[in-house]
Amino acid sequence: MPGRRTLAALTAGVVLLGGAGAYATADVYDLVPGVLTLDRDIDPDTLPEVEPEPEVTGLVELPTAVRAVPLEAVDAEAPLPDQAALAAAIDAELARPGWYGAGAVVVADGLTGQVLYEREPDRPVTPASTQKLLSGVAVLTTLDPHSRLTTSAVRTGPDSIALVAGGDTMLNPDAGDPTSVEGYAGLADLAAQVVARLAEDPDRPAAVTVSIDMSYAAGPRYSPHWNMEDVAMGYTQGVTMVGLASQRPRPFFPSPPEPEKEVVAAFAAALTEAGLPATVADEPVLTGAVSGRRLGAVRSATVAELTALALDDSDNALTEALARQASASAGGPTDFEGVAQFILDAVTELGIDTSGALLTDASGMGYEQLLPARVISQVLTLATSGADPRLAPLVAELPVSGLTGTLNDRFLADSTRSAAGIPRAKTGTINASIALAGTTVNRDGRLLTFAAIAYAVPREGRLEARLALDRLVAVLTECGCA
Repeated sequence: MPGRRTLAALTAGVVLLGGAGAYATADVYDLVPGVLTLDRDIDPDTLPEVEPEPEVTGLVELPTAVRAVPLEAVDAEAPLPDQAALAAAIDAELARPGWYGAGAVVVADGLTGQVLYEREPDRPVTPASTQKLLSGVAVLTTLDPHSRLTTSAVRTGPDSIALVAGGDTMLNPDAGDPTSVEGYAGLADLAAQVVARLAEDPDRPAAVTVSIDMSYAAGPRYSPHWNMEDVAMGYTQGVTMVGLASQRPRPFFPSPPEPEKEVVAAFAAALTEAGLPATVADEPVLTGAVSGRRLGAVRSATVAELTALALDDSDNALTEALARQASASAGGPTDFEGVAQFILDAVTELGIDTSGALLTDASGMGYEQLLPARVISQVLTLATSGADPRLAPLVAELPVSGLTGTLNDRFLADSTRSAAGIPRAKTGTINASIALAGTTVNRDGRLLTFAAIAYAVPREGRLEARLALDRLVAVLTECGCA
């Protein structure tokens, strides 16, 4: 019944985009980190080139952009797969190359949470970036998903202005772009507000110096559990509460070490362009909260949209920034391990047993982190079942197989392309772990969730393991198993 399945697949999310994700190289976020974990210091210039992608024999046709109906519209009357038949199909896949004899897998019904298949569900394994699903839970259940992050400007003296960072790490140095999550708020817009407001003052300054208040959700910049070579290579950046959209970290294109100074310089340039000559203060970064009359403010895309982008791009830096803000807003800690515990506490409060979990950050960049596949599976079914409506963005905007985000170049091999466009999933790769967790709709129209982690993969086997996980999800999608 392919027609029925296709309709159900479109109802399992919110948007199918007619193009690739934000970065052409987005999947490298979940492909390379961990390669750099060596027993000796290395020169990044001596690193090997990124391994080639598997040969692609054909491409799926990209669908026209579609806005689907809510998740609840998935056919609840579609039959559950026969568990014995489903187990036989999955076991056959796990016996094929790519798993290296070590896989933790949980498959559940997306509407009821009933577990349909499990192998080593309670074994703590390295989750890689599928850990971001838990971080998304903490963000969406703590912050208002419809709220926005505010960047403001305050007059701190006769001829001084301070930006006040409010968590938006994707400011547009020019005018804001309301059609894009990245760069939604613009410094040129803020500068125009400031100039207009000062024009009303009898003591309007002829020129100003600019600084920035970085007191909001302040905390350490780098985790002691990170390999700093990963930062130097652009897989993440130090956690900060402000930044420019044009300077988001990308593999092989690292962010500036102090993004706040780049923002101050960009704002001074925007003020000058708007008619108020501005220079950067000698010591522009202020650690204490400033006071004064607010001259203007710009706001980011919504927290739900920012969280969806973090998952779609597997953006380590954005995930860390959002999770830290969520913890701070609840009166919690802002150090890495404190935020990690806040995330586990948020998941536990939803009724999920997090026994066996060990987290040291929010993004999955720490190599020693552990998480049972069962926990990831239960987080997914909480979102798909509608038990907590706040979690809908967690699954509705996940990368789409063969189309968007970190799945834009997946499910294109002959053995998997039949499922392209149906599964939505969070990817993960670090050291020996290759992971995939998300949703699919099977041949009979039943919504399923899956969490699969190959946890003993040698470096040279990463692409083979990635294909093995894609094949497993393709089997779930193709197998009615009724």
